[in-house]
Amino acid sequence: MEKRKNIIFTVVSVFLCLCLAGSNLIWYKLYTREKQTLRNAVIPTVSGDYFTAQLNAVKNITVYPDEYIHDFNEHISEKYYNEQEIYFTRKDYEKMLEGKYFQDLFEAKQQGIPVIFDIPFISQNPDYPNGCEAASAVMLLNWAGINISLHDFITSFLPCSNVYEENGYRYGPDPSVYYAGNPADKSRGWGVFEPAVYTAMNNITTKDYEESDKNIAYFIRSSNVNGKISLSELCKLNEPAMIWVTQDYSEASDVYEWFSYDRKKTYTYPKNAHVVVLTGSDSDNYYINDPLKGKDIKVAKQQLSDSFNSMGAQYISILKYYYQSPF
Repeated sequence: MEKRKNIIFTVVSVFLCLCLAGSNLIWYKLYTREKQTLRNAVIPTVSGDYFTAQLNAVKNITVYPDEYIHDFNEHISEKYYNEQEIYFTRKDYEKMLEGKYFQDLFEAKQQGIPVIFDIPFISQNPDYPNGCEAASAVMLLNWAGINISLHDFITSFLPCSNVYEENGYRYGPDPSVYYAGNPADKSRGWGVFEPAVYTAMNNITTKDYEESDKNIAYFIRSSNVNGKISLSELCKLNEPAMIWVTQDYSEASDVYEWFSYDRKKTYTYPKNAHVVVLTGSDSDNYYINDPLKGKDIKVAKQQLSDSFNSMGAQYISILKYYYQSPF
């Protein structure tokens, strides 16, 4: 009898082990297929797809020398002197950092001392469950002194366009131009890429929300306009920035796809995409304001960098500065 029990126990154990091994194999295949989906989705047949172009551009990401960081005021000065005929000095740059001197910040970073910008936190919930891009943009604008609400940003400045299904096909806008879907709809809000948010923020800072002090202006940098840089280089610039990552800060591994309304193009948008505000770093971690989770959340540097790169290294930063007109 005892021998029979042992045989039954052995058979059941072997069966359970085989089931576990089989489930792990299935999981591995599904996971591998999911990881491969992103690569398959961005082959050249996806013509004109913004996200495809961003992933390709990450391969040539720029690493600036430290001299660029020190001479950043000259970089901006030339741009704004040529385009807007205004002066920009080191003193202006120090004012722009609201009393935190640039050299002190740079030396603190070199010594591994945490430098974190105090960015006001804006939650995307409960009104905009898929409005992380807008919430992150509003955090930056509020930090720069522009008093605009999340509701006003979305309803007045962020262009949105519907995504719908018809005859088994999904149709939607170019997510680099429009928010795809509705950020207030938990199940029908896909997202938006950097160029559309950059345009909205520029419209706010240059037109509708002008400062009463005419000696105040804003410099908005973005990956699409100013070039892609690594997350570490972005942090060196001491500019609070909104960055495209994923909700769990992992690498993007799968995408939604839809046709343009005229069926001439196909667009992709990463599943689990998310946008947060980069507020600073220490020697091992980045700090972010996550509109879903809270303020100054600590994330390991490599983890957030990998997530950032997998989303095309997209970012927008904003700086408020003072200038003197030559006239």
